[in-house]
Amino acid sequence: ANYRALIDFSRAGATKSYLSLDSSDNLNFMNGDNTASRVTIQVGGNVGIGTTLPTKLLDINDDRLRIRTAFTPASAAAAGNQGDLAWDAGFLYICTATNTWRRVAHVTW
Repeated sequence: ANYRALIDFSRAGATKSYLSLDSSDNLNFMNGDNTASRVTIQVGGNVGIGTTLPTKLLDINDDRLRIRTAFTPASAAAAGNQGDLAWDAGFLYICTATNTWRRVAHVTW
């Protein structure tokens, strides 16, 4: 892609990263040599981490997604929004509709 630097971020006189626009007016957070986008925000609002072609609102090009903090819904009817994900020591939880949770047990293999 053809990138046009808007802002460069420097430390001790050396450019460390850039905020750039590409030829499609997508906003890109670039590495120090201005050749690889680490995060892309498309004009339509999709955000890509590790990809310049996100196909969903959040598109992560990696083999894992990390949710750092455990959360246990108080019940199957606990407050939640459709699509919320959570985990604790015994279960993975997904909110399938407003205030409607389902869970699946996980075990070591």
